[in-house]
Amino acid sequence: STSRRKTLQKTEFKFSVPLNQVCLVQSLVSLIDSLLHSCPKPSTDFKEVLFNFAAAWAIGGCLDENSRILFALIWQELFQGPNSFPKGSNIWSFVPDFESQSLVTPRLAPFACTKKSLYKEMPFITGPETNAIITLFDFLSNN
Repeated sequence: STSRRKTLQKTEFKFSVPLNQVCLVQSLVSLIDSLLHSCPKPSTDFKEVLFNFAAAWAIGGCLDENSRILFALIWQELFQGPNSFPKGSNIWSFVPDFESQSLVTPRLAPFACTKKSLYKEMPFITGPETNAIITLFDFLSNN
């Protein structure tokens, strides 16, 4: 375990946006605060799940794509147990489910947009950009 931590410390990750340690901690605290306020009565185990999720995203979410993959592998090796990400999975594809108090893969409904619903829901301001957008949507909806 100690050698794994040393490996993590020695690994040089590349950040998409340069951040200092204070900003990383601030991101972690903000994420945890937001997650805890989203769940009325989290169990102790779910608080660990939320911390694991928030820490992975606060640190790993700022990394470039290659570093993020390496970070996820190291993260899963360091933090194993019932309240961590499922082993061998992509940690970036999980979200907390506040009802079941666990990490789940989100099930998104397919996006469907008709021209009629688009024009009804979006207020358009007349102009050349609007005409270009409407022409693009018309083209896409016909194909």
